[in-house]
Amino acid sequence: MLAQGLRKTRVSIGGLAQDPNVGYLSHFNPLGDAMDFPPILQEMLSENQTIGRSGKIFRDLPSNSTVNNLKFIQQTMRERRPLRTLEIGLAFGASTLVFCTENKKLGHAGEKQHTAIDPYQPYSPYDEAGVYAVERAKLADYLDYRPEFSEFVLPRLLESHQRYDFIYIDGSHLFENVFIDTFYCARLLNDGGWMALDDSSDPHVAKVIEFMRANLAGAVKEISLGAKSALAGFVGRRQLTVFERLPYDGPHGPRKWDTPLRVWDSKFGKF
Repeated sequence: MLAQGLRKTRVSIGGLAQDPNVGYLSHFNPLGDAMDFPPILQEMLSENQTIGRSGKIFRDLPSNSTVNNLKFIQQTMRERRPLRTLEIGLAFGASTLVFCTENKKLGHAGEKQHTAIDPYQPYSPYDEAGVYAVERAKLADYLDYRPEFSEFVLPRLLESHQRYDFIYIDGSHLFENVFIDTFYCARLLNDGGWMALDDSSDPHVAKVIEFMRANLAGAVKEISLGAKSALAGFVGRRQLTVFERLPYDGPHGPRKWDTPLRVWDSKFGKF
C-alpha cells in the first residue's frame, strides 16, 4: 500500500506463469475470488471504505494494494511459509491484514512477526485506520507497527540483527526513498527470501530496479512472474517486480548483519 506519497495506479499484471528456476506460482490466478480474504478486508474491498480509530469514515481507498497484489502476497505466504515478514507502507491496512492473517493460518503464535512501517499512520490522512483494522480483526499480536520513516527504521532493524523471509515495498515512490528501502531490505532478507516492489512501472521505482539488475546480480536474482508480466513490463505497465536473496559467497563470509551486498571494488553497472 502506498503510505508515503503518490496515488496508486491500478493495473493488472495478468496471469502469472511458472518460474522455471523456482517452480512457483504456476497456478496463480490474480483474478480469483477475493472471498478467501479475512472478513474485514472483504468488506473494505467490496464497499471501498473503512473506518479510522476516531470513527472517521474513509471512502475511496486509492492507496490500498490491488487485489492482484493481495492475492500474490497470500499465495506467497502459503507456498513459501515465511517465518518473519516486513512491509513498507501500511495505509488502510489491506496488505497488512493479509500478512497477519496468513501468519496466523500458518500456525504461528502471535509474536509480532509482521513488521509494518508507516510514518503517516497516526495522522489525519489515515487516522490509524490500518492498525485499527488489524485490531478489529483480532490480529494485533502479529503486528509490529513502526510509525516512523523507513530510512530511520530499516538501519536500526539491520543493526539489531533482524532478518526477514518476505518483504513488500510500497512506501514512498520517490527514487531516493525507494533506493534506501531496497538497499536495506536486500540486506535484511534471509538467504532465499523474497522482496517484492510494487508499482514497478513508476519511473522512480523502475530506475531503482534497473540499478539492482545492473549492480546487485551477485546478491539478488529477479524472479520471473511469467510471460504476461513480462509483456506488461514491455509496455510500461508492470505492477510487481520480485527479487530473491542469493546466498553470500564473497570474501567476508560467513554472512553477518554487517556483511556488504558486494565487495568494495565492484564495477559500476550503467543503468
